[in-house]
Amino acid sequence: MTKMAMAWLMKLPPTLTTLMVSGYPNSEDKNGDGTTDTIFIYTYNANGQLTFSSYDYNGDGIPDSTYTATYNANGNQTSYSDDKNGDGIPDSTYTATYNANGKVISESHDNNGDRIAECVIIYTYARTSASYDNNNDGVTDAVIIYNYNASGKLISEQSDNNNDGIADAVTTYSYDASGKLTTKNFDVSNDGITDAVTTYSYDASGKLTSEQIDNNNDGVTDAVTTCSYDASGKLTSEQIDNNNDGVTDALVSYIYNDNGQLISKTFDDQLVQGLILKGGSGNDELIGDAGNDQIYGGDGNDELLGLAGDDLIYGGKGSDELVGFDGNDGLFGDNGNDQLSGFDGNDQLNGGNSNDTSSAVLVLIS
Repeated sequence: MTKMAMAWLMKLPPTLTTLMVSGYPNSEDKNGDGTTDTIFIYTYNANGQLTFSSYDYNGDGIPDSTYTATYNANGNQTSYSDDKNGDGIPDSTYTATYNANGKVISESHDNNGDRIAECVIIYTYARTSASYDNNNDGVTDAVIIYNYNASGKLISEQSDNNNDGIADAVTTYSYDASGKLTTKNFDVSNDGITDAVTTYSYDASGKLTSEQIDNNNDGVTDAVTTCSYDASGKLTSEQIDNNNDGVTDALVSYIYNDNGQLISKTFDDQLVQGLILKGGSGNDELIGDAGNDQIYGGDGNDELLGLAGDDLIYGGKGSDELVGFDGNDGLFGDNGNDQLSGFDGNDQLNGGNSNDTSSAVLVLIS
């Protein structure tokens, strides 16, 4: 597994938050001129689950993107679709099936809107394994094996990235006496040596207060995310310091209505300027920051990582690995057998020439 995949795994949060917004329009005046700049509309079913959302980014009353979701009688999400340009045609879709216990047993992802699944994931339970068919050819490309302690807590993941029966990477988890996740250790090559460590800290009430990432396990924290809460215990902000220099590089803010439902989540990555990184003719490893970065691999087999922000990543010649991570990224492979991974956000993936592999997201269900 590459360093980029390691970086993504190490930034996974210990908990997941479900977005709950009242079913009415929300709007923002970003520059205080009295004119609405953006309009967000959310619709929920009787169980409070999001079924539709639309985003009008310029306040002209015409949705620029929409999201639609369906659920089964047990409240499990069975599908969603994203129309990223507001033309009424889904650009990506997701479907899922469940067993009698409500556990997801299969997922399919159509990331280019052609109604053909590029990625199919099959699960067995109690989540002892997950298998990945990345190109929907009926052949399993990768497998993850899960192990648990006596309390049912996940203690390790063994990733077999080419389904040859040999674990290529191992992630292990440790917990405190109350069952809170305290550390996540990642062994990128399954050689018994920890390559990266994420540490989690909590307050007296058990709320996550900080996440510290040591990307090379040298005992020095490389990045810190600090969480703040209001008097009622609701998360109000996440301050992201990507290089642990004491300066906030990005800020995630949360706003709630009088009923305590989340109505706004904003990500401000303009606290730092975007980077422009250019590789040479060799095999380069270029890593962006929290801003809107432009990364050019040039010739060679490059590893290009955007991190947070809306990044533009160009592989150039050679067999490159491009990873967008957070934000609405554009990934362009060009020549060579490239691997493109968008992850979170509305991403544009274009492999270019040769035999390329692309994926918008890898989903791990707990």
